[in-house]
Amino acid sequence: MQLSLRNLESLESKYVGMKNKVKRIQETAEETVMTVVRSAEVQGTAFALGVINGRWSRPELLGVPVDLGIGLGAHVLGFALEDVAGTHLHNIADGALASYLSSLGVGIGNKMLQESTSPPAK
Repeated sequence: MQLSLRNLESLESKYVGMKNKVKRIQETAEETVMTVVRSAEVQGTAFALGVINGRWSRPELLGVPVDLGIGLGAHVLGFALEDVAGTHLHNIADGALASYLSSLGVGIGNKMLQESTSPPAK
């Protein structure tokens, strides 16, 4: 192969194109991994707090349900850190709040069911 300016420009163009393609693949892979990590953190926290709520009958700390306290506290810390650790704390906070709101919803739903099946008051 003869080296000419045209050949060198073509090789450089192909190199830059491949480099950009690899960069896009890496960015997509990183986004996918972070989505999986976020889901695992949110769902894992909600599950763990569900187990705690079931085992210890919705424990409270200073009059606040544990899952609500963890959710609010982790969000506050997440905003304070503002880095990768902050992102993970927000994920944990979302799982804790999901646990709290799910339990709250079950309680409201149970109350609605009891009211709908009880005889009307006279």
